[in-house]
Amino acid sequence: MIFQFTENVCHVYGKSFETLYFAGGYHSIPDGCTVWGTSVDRTNRFIGDNMGNIVLCYSDGEIQKIPLIFGYTLWYKTIWREACAPFKSDFAEFEYTEALRTSLQLWGAYEGVEECCLAVKPKNKPLLMISVEGNPEKDGMPVFRGFSSESSDFINQSEQETAVSFFASHTVDASSPFPEKISSLLDKINRRMLTFEEDYLNPPEYRNANTDGIAPTIIFTGDSDAKIATGVVSVNLEELASRSDGEGFVHTSGKDAPTWWYDGFGPWLMNAGNYYGDYYSRDAGRALLTLSAYGKKEEALRGVEYGNKLMMYFPENHISFNGKNVPGHCTVVMNKPMFYSEILSVSGWPTQYTEERFGKDYQKLGNQETDGHGLMMMANYSSWKENRNKKEWAETHFNEIKESAEWIRWCFENPEISLADKNLLYAESEAGMNAYTLYCNVPCCLGLRGYSEIAASIGEKEYSGVWQETADKMMKAITEELSENGKWKPSSFGFFHDPAVTFCADYYGYDLSDMPEKWLKLSKAIYEEDVAPRRELPYDASGGVGYNSAMITQNALLLDRMKDADAFSRRLTRLCYAPRLPKPYMAPEGASYSTRLHAVRRQGDLGNLVQMAEVLKTYHIIFGISPVLNRKLKIFPRLPQNWELDIKEFNILNIDAKASLKVSYPQNGKQEIRLGVTDTNEIDTVTVRFGPFEKDQETELSLNGRKVSGRRYLSGDSMWEEVTLSIAVLKEE
Repeated sequence: MIFQFTENVCHVYGKSFETLYFAGGYHSIPDGCTVWGTSVDRTNRFIGDNMGNIVLCYSDGEIQKIPLIFGYTLWYKTIWREACAPFKSDFAEFEYTEALRTSLQLWGAYEGVEECCLAVKPKNKPLLMISVEGNPEKDGMPVFRGFSSESSDFINQSEQETAVSFFASHTVDASSPFPEKISSLLDKINRRMLTFEEDYLNPPEYRNANTDGIAPTIIFTGDSDAKIATGVVSVNLEELASRSDGEGFVHTSGKDAPTWWYDGFGPWLMNAGNYYGDYYSRDAGRALLTLSAYGKKEEALRGVEYGNKLMMYFPENHISFNGKNVPGHCTVVMNKPMFYSEILSVSGWPTQYTEERFGKDYQKLGNQETDGHGLMMMANYSSWKENRNKKEWAETHFNEIKESAEWIRWCFENPEISLADKNLLYAESEAGMNAYTLYCNVPCCLGLRGYSEIAASIGEKEYSGVWQETADKMMKAITEELSENGKWKPSSFGFFHDPAVTFCADYYGYDLSDMPEKWLKLSKAIYEEDVAPRRELPYDASGGVGYNSAMITQNALLLDRMKDADAFSRRLTRLCYAPRLPKPYMAPEGASYSTRLHAVRRQGDLGNLVQMAEVLKTYHIIFGISPVLNRKLKIFPRLPQNWELDIKEFNILNIDAKASLKVSYPQNGKQEIRLGVTDTNEIDTVTVRFGPFEKDQETELSLNGRKVSGRRYLSGDSMWEEVTLSIAVLKEE
């Protein structure tokens, strides 16, 4: 006889059972977390988490609870059916496969059946009621539809022999509902899949295998986090450089990159390469900017030129929209320009481009990945600045440069099609879902400024002037329309954090005084509101390591909020380190954190391009080697506390020279910096910033072994001291 639960309760009125067989065993939210990871315990689901209980109420008043625990009496329905390591596939590890088979008491769960069965041995006395309760501190409910005294009521006759054998060793005794053996097995499984606090304490010295044990050119020392950071920079930079292939196609995933899925619970799928065949404009734009910053000029230039060719799909195919020719522009996936408008929008991607509104041409814009378009413009500008043959390159590629810039003007001239409004560009991007956002408009504004400079350099004065004028209008609109009460509107960020100051760093460098004053003021005003919810989280990579963790760290660094910067830099470094998992220093796309376990779990596509590039950009800000502007070199290191930095032959942006830089963290007001530059022909002055220092602290500064002093000022939460020298003086030293 089957007893059905009604609202998770069933009255049995004094019946006794030798064994109870419960039909069910999955959770109402049958995955590991909210999409892209979470640091909120209510919304994450780790192996070993207690999600509720089966409650046995006996007629004599005794109550027994059978805990419903992932990996024991509860399991995950989604994701598990794929061949995932370390439990399944050619990458299965017998030790962990057997641990899970032993701990998991649900018949059929390991095999991924549609409905599992759990056997429980109650006490030999009458029961009054049986119920299922959830954990009030967790979202969702364990799902069981009923129970019986016979497993055959839920399991097919053809599988009965297997089931009987299974239950002989997998029946929960209500008198000992969670044995120590099971707890130990779950801990063992988690130890394989997760990274714990103690893993960060004594990491090994990182050595780059591709340099035969020679230390990489970028080395952090000082504490365990610094040692991890050395590996993170080296591994991710090497991987990033490989993503722009010989033709310049920029791959968003590594060819054989493993994935932990966006809502996974710990296992991973090897050799997935989910987005290897996709050239994402936002991912590529950010990656190409980062490649330029790290001196990977050829890889960046190849990627830029390939992307420009993809962008020309619209004019080359003579695409028009409601009678107007559509200029070249970046869509989300540039090698599949109509993917979002013709496939994803039909499947539910939010769009205002409907046939009812725009007629038969409604899909012909592709989609407006405005942020990707602006980032690709900024990447073009950066590669042009790095190019030794600027004039020749600009003339050769001016048709593509013009097409990209004119797309923005076309949007403003045709608002009935583009939905541009008040000198702001509309977006149907993850960073601007049917909206007008900072993340989408700022890079287009800065990209136009850069393109104006390119046009001027080859005598295209008319284009230069109109692009600069358009950029000025955009800057004014961004300032006025996307702020209120003297600070940026959080609803206008685009992703999770204020992106203005960090985009400005790509264009103006790392000295705040070089950035637009009004934007900087708005960013400073919103900072506390933006960062406050993140401070109390041990680790937070929900929504993307790059979009969230890296960006909030970049803001803290650039705004000189060094207490936050120290904590966030360490968290970001640790999120990228998983010593027992494939590619242990690789930046994950996302992560989840368990307060119960004090452990981090990877999520998503390992080494996802934009996330990896944002992580590397963060370390570049820590180095502080700014691009040369107006023949001025600025070195503004912002080290976490007690870190030291040693860089050899590091590319200086915008000039053909390299820097060697060694920086110690200030100790009792004393700090030493050593700087060498290989070629000084394109530099007039060098400004080196020392710090951070306490407000009233006396300082003793040393540059290349010589005592120096300079302008002292407060920025963020710290004091700093700038020393400016002519390049001639530096050469003498």
